[in-house]
Amino acid sequence: MEDRKLKNGGHFPNELQTLILKAALLNRKEAMSCFLDWLDLNQLNHLNVKSTSFISDFMDEIDLGSQRLMPLVIENLGIDSHPYFPLFTGYKKNLWVRNQRIFLAAKDLLEKLSEEGIPTLLVKGISMANMYYKRIECRPMNDGDILIPYACKSKSLAFFRKQKKLYRMGKEEINMVDFYHASHFFQNKDTDIDIHWNLFAEYANHADASSFAWEGSQEYHWDGKSTRVLSPTHEFFLALIHGRHFGELPPIRWVPDCVMILRKENGKLDWAEFTRLSRMYHFKPYIQKALVYLKDNFWAELPDEMMKEIATMPIKKDELLYYHLAAMNIKKHGFLSMFYLGTRRLILIHRLFENEEPLWKYLLRWYTQKLIKETRKWFEK
Repeated sequence: MEDRKLKNGGHFPNELQTLILKAALLNRKEAMSCFLDWLDLNQLNHLNVKSTSFISDFMDEIDLGSQRLMPLVIENLGIDSHPYFPLFTGYKKNLWVRNQRIFLAAKDLLEKLSEEGIPTLLVKGISMANMYYKRIECRPMNDGDILIPYACKSKSLAFFRKQKKLYRMGKEEINMVDFYHASHFFQNKDTDIDIHWNLFAEYANHADASSFAWEGSQEYHWDGKSTRVLSPTHEFFLALIHGRHFGELPPIRWVPDCVMILRKENGKLDWAEFTRLSRMYHFKPYIQKALVYLKDNFWAELPDEMMKEIATMPIKKDELLYYHLAAMNIKKHGFLSMFYLGTRRLILIHRLFENEEPLWKYLLRWYTQKLIKETRKWFEK
């Protein structure tokens, strides 16, 4: 089992995270039982509710992914169902304000991109919070995500260079943008919008990798701004896939996102399309694991025929190895481990996703750009 507190990040939901997810998503009777068990296992059931440090005392004992689930837990159980819940009012309000700031920045950017003739499609948090959650603070976000066509990548980057007084590119992407599927752009210190030219990091430079999203997308008018959103089936596929990597913020949010989509659509997604996408992309080992977890714990009505078809999909050895490495914290054992495991991951990415140039050239280009980026960061300190 993973580290119970997951202070250094995490991957797939562990025992404690499954309990808090159930508290957020099951019927009230079962959910309350799970929440009380979760409090007990975290040794959080005897906190002083009169303490001015209650929120920090509570949050310091749990991982970041679980922290972000608390508004949904309270929404599911009811604010009067536990003496702790009224004390989270300020925390929920802060999340609501943060989301609204992201929404305002996103709407402003949608308008500017439209003026440049660049089509847009809302993905991930912005779409989920507005279309599938009853209250936006129940779907906290660190940033907003907008997809543009791959063909518009150069045009959009040129636009942001002209607007550099308004939008600052994230430091991680400077000099590495050729290897990334998206870039952060900051309006200010706290407001971050990610512009994606592809949905999946592994397919960063594949012109058609996100074509399915555009082909199935629907027109959406958001407070007078015209944009597009994913079809429910494609939204579900993207939400599920989002949990495939290890993250400093454990990526367990995919579970409530998937459940919220299933609830709104009464479980009636285009499962043939979902299966087609599962075959198309090299995420099969993770998809198989995630669907079984979802069916066993949260949505027993997932179609048996689809589950069987997914379970029997042929999987390449490289796909298994890539998922194994993607699910690991490669920084855990220091620089040498990070270099060795990171290079193995790059080799697999080249084999599975980026095989248009020789491997040696791909690795040389990647590490050269990485060195330039790290050198620039060092001089900026």
